[in-house]
Amino acid sequence: MSAELRREFLDGATTDRYSRCVYMLSVLRKKAADLRDRLRGRDQFDASLGVDTSGIIRVVDTKSPNRVHGARYQPCNPENLRWAIESAHADLANFDFADIGCGKGRALVVASKYPFRRLIGVDYSLPFVETARENLKHIGASERSELHCQDAVSFRFKSQATFLFLYNPFSSSLLDAVLLHLRQDVLDRGFPVIIIYQGPRPQEIIATGWAEKVDQRSSTSLFFVRSG
Repeated sequence: MSAELRREFLDGATTDRYSRCVYMLSVLRKKAADLRDRLRGRDQFDASLGVDTSGIIRVVDTKSPNRVHGARYQPCNPENLRWAIESAHADLANFDFADIGCGKGRALVVASKYPFRRLIGVDYSLPFVETARENLKHIGASERSELHCQDAVSFRFKSQATFLFLYNPFSSSLLDAVLLHLRQDVLDRGFPVIIIYQGPRPQEIIATGWAEKVDQRSSTSLFFVRSG
């Protein structure tokens, strides 16, 4: 048992011995599953580019108090992301590409093949951010990349046309906060927004009242938001 897990057990992460045992067994099962997935090796996307973005990680290494609102790490579908970017028919050189909950940076690696103005990644796990930074350095995309290790709810967008990517990154309450900042920082200042959402809850983007769903492929939805 790792020192971190021992501390969680001894500090009383739950209120009684039985519950603590159940909790620890759950964590250990997730860690065992993570190890199994890592031992399976890189997928074709990673092997072709020499990067590290594959695998499913159920126990995310973070000190954030919002870890309970986060989701496990799982890389996005690159083909569907490419489809969405190309389906937007936008002048990408005028847009920032922002991935909130970027993990190890697969979406940023995909986006680096397009002429976005900047590539911006945000994640609350420092190991993920460091891996994403190394991946972008490896493919020669460091100069136009910005990576931030912080909670999504504290991140503020630059006032610039923004292509926002979300891969089912966190709970509804955090998503609402991120979308509010997107509106305040970008849309309300007269800049256009395009949103790509991969995941099971596209209705939460629609519920904003200002994002129009224009296309969908599998679990990937494309939204347009017009300034003014």
